[in-house]
Amino acid sequence: TMILAVVDIRTGQLHLTTAGHPPPLILRGDSPVPLPRTGGFPIAMLDMAEYDEHLIQLQHGDRVCLFSDGVPDQSGQNGEPFGEDRLRAALLTRQAVPPDRVVADVVADLTSWAPPGSFEDDVSLVVIDWIG
Repeated sequence: TMILAVVDIRTGQLHLTTAGHPPPLILRGDSPVPLPRTGGFPIAMLDMAEYDEHLIQLQHGDRVCLFSDGVPDQSGQNGEPFGEDRLRAALLTRQAVPPDRVVADVVADLTSWAPPGSFEDDVSLVVIDWIG
């Protein structure tokens, strides 16, 4: 899977295309910005695949959170996935925390959630604050 996210640092416009990848979470204040769950097939699966581009106007203070599907899909010790709701809550409760610390904290949450020593897939998380 793949995601392409380009931020125009002058205007705050986020150009976004996904290829079988979960869309990012964009947090504005205490709630996520709704994004379409569109995209396309994972990259290189079909020769003629087309991918939609979305334009999102970031506002001062928005937090953009890009993550691999290994984060919400990670099974816990009881077999339940970590899930996007748990990920969203982990990110929302850390709105005042600097992005680099948020990444470390969420990975620690996921490590505690998973059975000891077992990530089932890649775990990637990028957190960007748009300060305008």
